[in-house]
Amino acid sequence: MTNHKSEIENLKSKIIIGTRGSALARWQAQHVRDALKQIAPNLEIEIQIIKTTGDQDQTRALADLGSLGVFTKEIEHALLAHAIDLAVHSLKDLPTEIADGLVIAAMPTRADPRDCIVSRHGVGLTQLPRGARIGTSSARRTAQLLALRPDAHIIPLRGNVDTRMKKAQTAEYDAIVLAAAGITRLGRASEITEYLTVEAFLPDPGQGALAIEIRAADTELAARVAQLDHAPTRAAVTAERAFLRALGGGCRMPIGAYAETRNDSLHLRGLIASDDGSRMTRGEISGNAQDAEKLGAALATQLKVAATLVVAQQSQGLPLQNKKILITRAHEQAAIFAEKIRALGGEPVEFPTIDFAPLENFRKLDHALARASEFDWIVFTSANGVRYVAERLRELGLTPAIFATAQIAAIGPATAQALAQLGLHVEFVPTKYLGEQIAIELPIARGQRALLLRADIASDLLEKKLSERGIAVTNLAVYRTITPVASAVELSAIDAVTFSSSSTARNFVAMLNGTAEALLTRAMVFCIGPVTAETARELGLRVDAVASEHTIDGLVDAMAKYYEVIASAAKQ
Repeated sequence: MTNHKSEIENLKSKIIIGTRGSALARWQAQHVRDALKQIAPNLEIEIQIIKTTGDQDQTRALADLGSLGVFTKEIEHALLAHAIDLAVHSLKDLPTEIADGLVIAAMPTRADPRDCIVSRHGVGLTQLPRGARIGTSSARRTAQLLALRPDAHIIPLRGNVDTRMKKAQTAEYDAIVLAAAGITRLGRASEITEYLTVEAFLPDPGQGALAIEIRAADTELAARVAQLDHAPTRAAVTAERAFLRALGGGCRMPIGAYAETRNDSLHLRGLIASDDGSRMTRGEISGNAQDAEKLGAALATQLKVAATLVVAQQSQGLPLQNKKILITRAHEQAAIFAEKIRALGGEPVEFPTIDFAPLENFRKLDHALARASEFDWIVFTSANGVRYVAERLRELGLTPAIFATAQIAAIGPATAQALAQLGLHVEFVPTKYLGEQIAIELPIARGQRALLLRADIASDLLEKKLSERGIAVTNLAVYRTITPVASAVELSAIDAVTFSSSSTARNFVAMLNGTAEALLTRAMVFCIGPVTAETARELGLRVDAVASEHTIDGLVDAMAKYYEVIASAAKQ
């Protein structure tokens, strides 16, 4: 029998890392090896390749191989047998219940958690041809793909990253979906044609993170490896995996989750879907990072209840059942809105009345960005503004760190989320997601300086109200709004029209050349907030309902409640 003390002594000079044989797995093992060498330069480290069940069978779907663990159990067996000392896994491959005698000693800083599209056509998901053949063997990806593109044909796809990337360029597939982290780690990010945002497409729990697994008894090795642990990553993926564990899910059940630190708290969003994506239950929860396990379990409980209610609603008839609902917001922003309408039985019809473009002249914006440190507050009034500012910073060779000395304000949660993805800490979001509300509530002192970054057609009300408070305001456009060419849609069959901004309402009327009022004699009109509703009324349109919360979720809720009242009245 091996003497435990002598084993620990041996670990001081040499350890063996076990990993799969794919190029990505070897990269991950080498990455951990190099990090350990930084901690212990004299440590001898050997990498041993172990073939797993998932590697041996590249034809059958993962769910048919026994769900989670197909890429990890042989490596764990080697660890328990003392054939290796340390295992490096993609965390999303590791079952939520760790084998007895083993522990996850460290979770290094997470890489990009998003999924991405790789297409031989060089386009993103919404631009793929109708009936596109999309490759994936993931139930989670399949459900979300079909929710966003019901016309798509999902084609099974197995193999390592290199194999799948090669298949993506064949006529068999119009596109494939992969984890962005794996492609980036292999130096092939330039082949990605679109990153799928976590708002629209939730990743696997733990996606983008690595797990360093060792024997629980190896305390000296644990102390060394613990130096590689990244606390925010561990908190986030702990919440995600607790969510998955509480649902009892695996490869057979479409489940997505993503957690991140926001304003000193942990924010977790989750998803349960039907296999075909026709039913999708989403939820969010926030709390202390120390309660990551509890947060994951609590969100799972919430979504179980919500999923049950959705099923019950379907048996009774959904509030938007058989309603054709026109979406007038920009095409690139329509996908999530459309998904929410479908979830309540409606049929979304896209008729974008607004589009976005870069500025024609960047002189004023570039000058302001160069002196960003002079401002006390930077105020973003849309997620689009965040995106265009980020693009301009990249073109100038700058980073969002130029805003580090200022406090950041966001008009609403979507804008705050976009800023968080840039690594910026949002100090303020108003109680109502309106520019005027920012002017009222922003905790800025007289004499301080504020930089407003907005659309070219944004109202000057925010600037005016802040100036009245004695604030030195620099008000700059960071992108242009333009009117697209009207799409071919049979508008006479529409049951409802939605306006998510004043611009969508104005452009809608302009694009219909004076026929808007006639169209809307039978169609309902729903507006995202009071400013948009006021604009619609000024244009001669009747407004049937206004969202109480000025978000897309609020707009959907307003429609659902309106039709529920109508249905209830009809029964009486």
